[in-house]
Amino acid sequence: MDGSRLSPREQQILDEIESSLSQDEHLERELRTLHLSVWAKCAEGMRRRGAAALAVLALTSGRLLVVAIRTSAAVPLAAFAVTCAATLAVGVTGMHGWARRRQRP
Repeated sequence: MDGSRLSPREQQILDEIESSLSQDEHLERELRTLHLSVWAKCAEGMRRRGAAALAVLALTSGRLLVVAIRTSAAVPLAAFAVTCAATLAVGVTGMHGWARRRQRP
């Protein structure tokens, strides 16, 4: 807003709002860290699709475990380890976000 076109009353209200916002530490921290890295954007996308990703990873992990047990080969076992680690990472990230959202009033 252009400060010169405001009435004295409007300018006073605007000043009060600005001073109130400048005292909000949480808002200031959020605005300071608004730019996200590529990894943070990727993680944010995974959180949005967390339940679907977790289900797909869990099913894939289970399928790879069955294949690894039946064939006794190293490749399916390595693939199972990777998908299992990804499943755990997505699950822990989702639970952490869920717990943080529940703590906020």
